[in-house]
Amino acid sequence: MDNTSVRAGDQFYVRVDGGVAKAVTIEADDTLKTLATKINRAAGFNAKAEVVYADGAQRLKITPATSRTPIEIEAGAASRDALKALGLDEGVVSTAKDADTKDSIKASYALEIPSTLNLGSDGYVKQAQALLLTAMSTVKSIYKDMTADPAAKAAVSGAVPAYIQNQIANYQQALKRLTGGG
Repeated sequence: MDNTSVRAGDQFYVRVDGGVAKAVTIEADDTLKTLATKINRAAGFNAKAEVVYADGAQRLKITPATSRTPIEIEAGAASRDALKALGLDEGVVSTAKDADTKDSIKASYALEIPSTLNLGSDGYVKQAQALLLTAMSTVKSIYKDMTADPAAKAAVSGAVPAYIQNQIANYQQALKRLTGGG
């Protein structure tokens, strides 16, 4: 990693299909190739991380193994974030063919905090802290999805087809009858 400003201990997170975010931590002897292997492992091999050559330099490229499994890349702590130094962006990784739908809101989210959470020992406390950090990351993702401007995602223009106008009129009539308005 001599060509980057990334340091040992820097990290970022990989989340597959809304699951638990897995940390990818940089070690002193890591190379881009070993980092790609770590990313693939963290994603449960649902991602394809590889070293590519672009503009005369090596860089990491991450793509989902299939277009049906969304992969999210999340930043590490502000002082230890490795994404910018590696030239990676935080967000959903998509294939070229599904790039238009990568910002759609998911049907459900899970914080994955078990009801059996135990704080009885130092080991359990550390486990609880990790689970809470993951849950906070999920809440951050939910917030990003919920506050994204829907108008920026897709602009639809043109006249409404006649059959849709007729359906709307029929629904409005039915609603009036149900509510006693006509």
